[in-house]
Amino acid sequence: MSTEMVQTKEQEFLRKASSLVEAAKQITVASQDDFERAVEFGKGVSIFIKNVEAFFSPLKKAAKAAHTALCDREKEILKVPLQADEIVKKTANTWKAEQKRKEEELLRLEQERLRLEAERQRKEEIAALKALGAKDAIKDLKAAPIVVEKAAIEPTFQKVAGTRNRTEWHFEIVNKSLVPDQFWMIDERAVREYVKVMREKALPGGGFEVPGVRVWSTEETDW
Repeated sequence: MSTEMVQTKEQEFLRKASSLVEAAKQITVASQDDFERAVEFGKGVSIFIKNVEAFFSPLKKAAKAAHTALCDREKEILKVPLQADEIVKKTANTWKAEQKRKEEELLRLEQERLRLEAERQRKEEIAALKALGAKDAIKDLKAAPIVVEKAAIEPTFQKVAGTRNRTEWHFEIVNKSLVPDQFWMIDERAVREYVKVMREKALPGGGFEVPGVRVWSTEETDW
């Protein structure tokens, strides 16, 4: 079927659908006869819906098949470069993580060296004051905190032009019972299926109890 034919049919459907909506708005039900006329109208709408679905069904199947084939082909082609990308990223980031670990260790050692150096200088200052007999100055110096210079080292990793660094956070569920309620998702499909199964055991008044869920029934007319 040509694109032009499909578009023509679509316009026809849209015009008919619009007229059905306007007609539906004019329907009022105040008697049995009105109800029966509404049912007949509804049956006509159902037939129209089925006609629309029947028209688009083969088109959707063809489009879906073509889309699936393209997606499968794309996935097959990308499989190899994605694998290569994963390998090189893992290799590069493993090295980067090791450099960061080494930097942190060097920074720790440098900070410790600076602390020891500051303590050594303080001892030398106190010894010099003792030689001068400056007891008050010694007392003040001992009361003053030792100021340690903040350590700094030359980083071994440098950002490469054309790349961006990002922080990736990870998680692992280690105890489900401690996970807050906000991270649990209610399975509405499972609730709906349970309600269907339990409907024969409904309490007087049209419902039955499910903790935390209100269940009720209404009578609907279909055509």
